[in-house]
Amino acid sequence: MDDLIEIVLEEAKEEVVVVMRYALIGKIVADRALNRRGVLNVLRSIWGSKDLEDVRELGKNLYGLSFRTKKGMDFALSNGSWSIIDHHLILKMWDATKAVKEFEFNEIQFWIQNGTY
Repeated sequence: MDDLIEIVLEEAKEEVVVVMRYALIGKIVADRALNRRGVLNVLRSIWGSKDLEDVRELGKNLYGLSFRTKKGMDFALSNGSWSIIDHHLILKMWDATKAVKEFEFNEIQFWIQNGTY
């Protein structure tokens, strides 16, 4: 029992900062879990591989989105509202100091077209 093994873990702060640099967290407002593959396909079709670097499922209808550029991320934040399989997507800046469960998705941005044709 004298053969103890010590494991030293290194923090990957710099790598995390790079990944989180242009990251958003998104919640799809739905009463059921949507098909993961369908959601990923829609997200990739909206922003394309030119802007969207990676998408990760974080929970039920909850996704992490990593963009290649600040411009791509800002476009996603500023040009909603976004619809995923007929459900609203709420996007927020990803604050790396918060746990995923600490994010609140209690506001929805949408637009209404008013007028006659």
